[in-house]
Amino acid sequence: MGLVWQRIEATALGYAVENDRQQILRMQGENALLERKVDKGLSCGRIAKAAASELGMIPAPLSAERALPASPTEGAPQSFLSSLLARVWRRARRDARLFSS
Repeated sequence: MGLVWQRIEATALGYAVENDRQQILRMQGENALLERKVDKGLSCGRIAKAAASELGMIPAPLSAERALPASPTEGAPQSFLSSLLARVWRRARRDARLFSS
């Protein structure tokens, strides 16, 4: 009788494990979908479009932009972070111009 009970418990445990595996797969799929939605919502183009349509913001004219040197010494090499920030800023400006047209 004890052996039958053990087999029944083992079978029930196997079903529970399989249900948990399926739930994990389903949740991983939902997580990937949500990550794509967040990435899409944080894209430079989408932010620029929302800024223009919802907030009435317009890109600043190029004459209003000022570039500051990376350090007080003119011509000093830029740090990795400042060059990365400059590239991201230029890309955001370009995307804003594309979506504002």
